Amino acid sequence: MAATVDLSGGLGDAVEYGLVDHPRLADMREGVSVWVYDDRGRFGFPRVCLEAMGPDFDPKRLQVNLAFPDGRVLIGDPRGAAGPQLDGDGLATIFTGGPLEFRLLGPWQGWSVVYDGLMTDTTTAATIERRNREDPRIPVRFEMEVTNVAPPWIQGRMNREADEQLAKTDAIFVGGQKTEFENGLRYEQLVRATGRLTIDGETTEFSGSGSRIHRQGFRNLTGFEGHVWQSAVFPSGRGFGHMWLLPNNYREGYVFDGNRLLPADVLEVAWLRTMEAAGAGEDVSCVLESELGRHEIRAETVYSRYIPEGEEFETEGYWPLHWQQAGVRYTWDGEVGYGMLERSSRPDTVTS
Repeated sequence: MAATVDLSGGLGDAVEYGLVDHPRLADMREGVSVWVYDDRGRFGFPRVCLEAMGPDFDPKRLQVNLAFPDGRVLIGDPRGAAGPQLDGDGLATIFTGGPLEFRLLGPWQGWSVVYDGLMTDTTTAATIERRNREDPRIPVRFEMEVTNVAPPWIQGRMNREADEQLAKTDAIFVGGQKTEFENGLRYEQLVRATGRLTIDGETTEFSGSGSRIHRQGFRNLTGFEGHVWQSAVFPSGRGFGHMWLLPNNYREGYVFDGNRLLPADVLEVAWLRTMEAAGAGEDVSCVLESELGRHEIRAETVYSRYIPEGEEFETEGYWPLHWQQAGVRYTWDGEVGYGMLERSSRPDTVTS
């Protein structure tokens, strides 16, 4: 019988709740996000994110993406007014901004996520060419439950070398561990998901998988020049994840064998060098190595959402990079699963 997995990773329940007394500090933030992919490859949500950012923490900053293999992309509102935080027990289990709500199912159980609002109906090609601003807006509702299946991964905690690389960089992309904010923390977990998507009155039930992220702390992106970030959980229960950051070459990964989260070296990744109008069919394979051996994970994009020169992140105050947020079909020792990819690169290294 398989061992019981500690889905808290020993972190305790308190970090699962939201901040109530927000420090009135510039660049202080709390963020929650999910990346969820239909297990039949029909569509995916390559980032659904809500962030509260100081010093005001209202309105909330949103990013809501829905993408399809035929190149269709739906993009939600970028901001929304704050809503209630406290549940009936007085706990900060609710994260809301306009049409988007995250609600904690219970410490280390997962979240319910609901979006009910308008989304811009556009295409991958239109976002690359920046001609999507006048595209029609249509009503969309989705609701899903994401449940944790693996312990949390905290960058810098898997091995000493990765922690030292993280400490050296000016681009603390991963979220606040190295700051004066004593509760600074970022963790991500592999999840399973079930949900319902309604577009223009037509409803589709789905099941899938992906990851969820909760972050509290500062985020300093000064000097940040690019990254590759991937993860997936497979039908058998095993999974993987990694992140590689520039310019300091921080790289760290893990493999999940169904019971244990094991450190993994990141040997090979696919950097963003082109922005393809189809957003699909790109080889984004990676190679990791853990105590279990060498892991060659074949990968191909199924759909993508591009953000040229970080146009939605103009206020972040860092180098304007090209971004890709994608759904990927991964194949690992013959087993197929769907998962996430986010990449960014300097514009002078990317062609389109």
